[in-house]
Amino acid sequence: MPISNLQCGLSIFKIPVSPSVLKCQGTWYYLRSMQQHYSALRTAIILSLVVLVTACTSAQSGTTPSPGESASSLENPIKPTPEALASGKKLYDRLCAECHGEKGDGVSEIAAAMAADEVHPPNLIDDVWEHGSTDSAIFASIRDGVGGAGAMKGLNGRPGIGPTEMWQMVNYVRSLKQ
Repeated sequence: MPISNLQCGLSIFKIPVSPSVLKCQGTWYYLRSMQQHYSALRTAIILSLVVLVTACTSAQSGTTPSPGESASSLENPIKPTPEALASGKKLYDRLCAECHGEKGDGVSEIAAAMAADEVHPPNLIDDVWEHGSTDSAIFASIRDGVGGAGAMKGLNGRPGIGPTEMWQMVNYVRSLKQ
């Protein structure tokens, strides 16, 4: 049976044509079955995308709650091995030392240049932890940031920084106090 979509003014983009025009060409049943086929295909593609997105989201989340969620129940999955501490130090030196200081004592050029009414980077080697001192609280501070506008921005979503890297920084920050 020849397909006469163009004679009826149709294309695969579903240009509306009245049923009477379709009946005159004898393609009504063919087009109806094609619409059902494309509808099933479209549904299958959408369902596949939903499954893919759901699977990727579940795999990425692992033991890391999304920003704003409580991290109090998290356990540090990274053991403080020499390799993990070295990785944490590299990340700390690149991302944190500029404000918190090389030793983690809060002494840096940036901190010295800040006005008295600005939030200063805290000392990470003393016993005062305003945002919590557990591994999960430190992780949440690194992930989400603290202090509002102008203060420390979180690393969540930053390229190359995932949960593993943040936990390595937690271990390194813990090692500074020793």
